[in-house]
Amino acid sequence: MPIYKASWMVAFLLSTIISTLVTAAETDITFCSDNNYWYPFTYVDENGEAAGVHVDIVKQAGQNLGYNVNFKPMLWQECLDSARGNLVHGVVTASYKNERAEYMNYPADAVSSKRSASRVTQVEYIVVVSADSTYEFKGDLNTLPEPVRVAKGYSIVSTLRESDRKIYESKTGELRNIEKLAKLKNGSVITTPEVYQHLINDPKFKGLLKSNLYPISSKSYHLTFAKGAPLDSNQENAIWNEVARLRDDPKFMGALTEKYLR
Repeated sequence: MPIYKASWMVAFLLSTIISTLVTAAETDITFCSDNNYWYPFTYVDENGEAAGVHVDIVKQAGQNLGYNVNFKPMLWQECLDSARGNLVHGVVTASYKNERAEYMNYPADAVSSKRSASRVTQVEYIVVVSADSTYEFKGDLNTLPEPVRVAKGYSIVSTLRESDRKIYESKTGELRNIEKLAKLKNGSVITTPEVYQHLINDPKFKGLLKSNLYPISSKSYHLTFAKGAPLDSNQENAIWNEVARLRDDPKFMGALTEKYLR
C-alpha cells in the first residue's frame, strides 16, 4: 500500500476515534445527589449507588433525550460545593434559594412559584416525635420539642431558624436523627411524610415514632445545572420539560410508586 494512502487511513481512523470520544463526552452528564437517607427521593442503596424517585426521573429524562446520565452520591454540602466549583453538571435535587441560584441554573418559575411546573416533585416537611410524646404540631414553630433535629444544609433549616427553638443540624442525615429520637425519646425530627411512613413500618422503629402529618412547609425540588456545565439553555430546558412530562405520566410514576412505596 502506498505510504500516502496508509497515512490517510491512519489520519481518518484517528479523526473518527476523536470525534466519537468528543460526542460521548458531550452526551455524558454527571449529577451529584444527597447521600442522606431521604427516602424515597434520594438515598444510597445497598450497592453504594444513588437511588430514589428523583434519581430515576432525572435518569430516564436524560436517557430519553440521548444523554448518558451518571450520579455521584455525597454529603449534601459537598454536593452543593461541587456544583459551585463545576465539578459536576448539576444537582439532583435542590429547592430554590437565592444563594444557590448564584452558581446553579433553575427553571424559570422556580423563584416565583410555590409549585413549579418544572419541578421534579413537590416535597412536604413534617414533625416527628417519640410515640410517648403528647405533642402535636399545629403550625407554631415555637412549640417544636427541643432539640429540633434536621439534616445539615437542608433548605427547611432557614424556616426553622425563624423560631426560638434550639436547632440541631446533623451532618449524618435524617436516619441518624430518627435513631436518636427513638433512643432518647426527646425532641423532634423534621423529615418528610414519605420517610416517616416508610420507617414506621420498619421493625426497628415500629411503635416508637408518631406524627400528625401537619406540614411545616411544601417545596418544589428541582434538577439544577451548574452554571459552568457544558449545556446551553435550550438543552437545559429540554431536560426540565422531559422531567415534567415524566412526572405527570401516570404510568411512569405509578411504576415508581410501586418500586419505592410498596
